[in-house]
Amino acid sequence: MKMKREQIKILVLGVGTVEEVYEAPARVEDSLYILQILDTAGTDECGIIREEFYHQCDGYLLVFSVIDRFSLQEIKEIQKDIKR
Repeated sequence: MKMKREQIKILVLGVGTVEEVYEAPARVEDSLYILQILDTAGTDECGIIREEFYHQCDGYLLVFSVIDRFSLQEIKEIQKDIKR
């Protein structure tokens, strides 16, 4: 039996992150999954890039600071952008 291979993309959005791409393989029964985490670094320059990735990703990880109200407000705006 041939093993299926599938890629799962998670986009990290918000404040205080670092620009990086992480990949990790995971085997579930007869399927191989490659988990790819795309960190946008939370910078304004990534706005256009982020929007391009919104519809190409399987999930989102929204990051904010618990001591900075502005960062939570930014997450609310990002949520609106994702829902569009």
